[in-house]
Amino acid sequence: PRRARIDAPGCLHHIICRGIERRKVFRDDTDRNRFVERLGKVLSSTETSCYAWALIPNHFHLLLETGRVPIAAVMRRLLTGYALRSTGGTGVPVFFYKSATNRFCASKVHIFCNGF
Repeated sequence: PRRARIDAPGCLHHIICRGIERRKVFRDDTDRNRFVERLGKVLSSTETSCYAWALIPNHFHLLLETGRVPIAAVMRRLLTGYALRSTGGTGVPVFFYKSATNRFCASKVHIFCNGF
């Protein structure tokens, strides 16, 4: 069995999400802007901090710090809302297949001064 994710306020997470069968998640700047706008709303409402993101056509990376809401709930809100509104021009919602989360036990000062 998989070990439970460690999550508490202040915990840092490197999150990676890919589209099913490595399909595109972002077709163009409109899709990317829509995602970033949704990300901002979800982060604000959950008091979650985002220190970095990278949006690649078939996946994305986020570096998040848990706020008052568990990171799993934050990601569920983000991905469900984005998937239902983004059809990639096909009329079919985007679905995410693979998701990975890496947690950091180092302090933010260590990560931002020394890299990770």
